[in-house]
Amino acid sequence: DRAGRVVVNEDMTAGGYKNVYVVGDMSNRENLPGVAQVAIQGGEYVAANIAAEADGRDVAERQPFEYFDKGSMATVSRFSAVVKMGKVEVTGFIGWILWLAVHLMFLVGFRNRLVSCVSWGLNVLDRNRWQMVSTRQQMYARNAIDRLAEFNKDKAEQDLPLEVRDTRREHRAKRNK
Repeated sequence: DRAGRVVVNEDMTAGGYKNVYVVGDMSNRENLPGVAQVAIQGGEYVAANIAAEADGRDVAERQPFEYFDKGSMATVSRFSAVVKMGKVEVTGFIGWILWLAVHLMFLVGFRNRLVSCVSWGLNVLDRNRWQMVSTRQQMYARNAIDRLAEFNKDKAEQDLPLEVRDTRREHRAKRNK
């Protein structure tokens, strides 16, 4: 399709191939949204078909994939989310608590739940976004590139060597004193 997804048949197979399945964000079945619930339900459907056919069921007996919309959730800001399940819509702090609970429920294993709770707890107590390391690194790189471009613009006529340093350690040392 126009978004680069594979248009799949009613049994989540691609084209005329009955043994090639496409699920998740790369599949387009009746323009369903590219969200986790579609991928999870599609994966469960395909796994059940593969297991049944491994047990001897005929390919012609496949039922079409039917998506059941369980609702949607999105965090809006700190301590605020929107939750929509059918005709019920919950917003604000209670929506945020529901968002946390549902996401914890779908995590696999006690350790993953515990680490997520600790991470979320740190984010509640402190405004630093500790899980955003790559984003922070990208921010520093972007700022360094902007400063370098400004420096080069001023010194374009002069043939001077350039030195680029990471001054974050110096800033942290000053801040922690």
